Amino acid sequence: LIEQEYRKRLTDVADVIDLIDATDQEFILSLGSADAFLGYHIINEGHLKAAPSLKVIATPSVGYDSIDVVAATRRKIAVCNTPGVLTGAVADLTVALIIMLSRRLLQYETYVRNGSWSEKKPSLQLANDIAGKTLGVIGFGRIGQEVARRMVHMNMNVIWYDKFTDIPQTTPTGPYRPLDRLLTDADFVTI
Repeated sequence: LIEQEYRKRLTDVADVIDLIDATDQEFILSLGSADAFLGYHIINEGHLKAAPSLKVIATPSVGYDSIDVVAATRRKIAVCNTPGVLTGAVADLTVALIIMLSRRLLQYETYVRNGSWSEKKPSLQLANDIAGKTLGVIGFGRIGQEVARRMVHMNMNVIWYDKFTDIPQTTPTGPYRPLDRLLTDADFVTI
């Protein structure tokens, strides 16, 4: 689905066909007259043969492994992706999961939903604060660094491991650790 603002921009300059629930046959038929494709779909040699006017395939995702890039290149069709588009979202979800585990949110949600709190059943074990704890980040690429940035602001100590040890100087503070030491020293680990 395309947000309305962007959909309007597209419909101002082109005919837009929604293929969200399309069968593969409907998808191939639509490609027959398409100049461009924007979306998530497996695109192979058979699809490209059916798309003589296609000039660009754009996927709103980081990867493009669902697209036969070699076949598209042979046909002079540009293939575009959106690297970095999910970095912040994945980092946010990682932070949320760390907080959920530390604060035992799932256990407490069940405790409240089941009415255990009103029946004066024994309380659950107290939750833990993440401040002052150590987060081990395995894989210190874009997402790992973004998680580290967020957690440093929550007063966590960050250590990291990556098969590449020459990380750019713009990374958040936190020392490199060999993997075995990271696993020993960290209170939380994210991969």
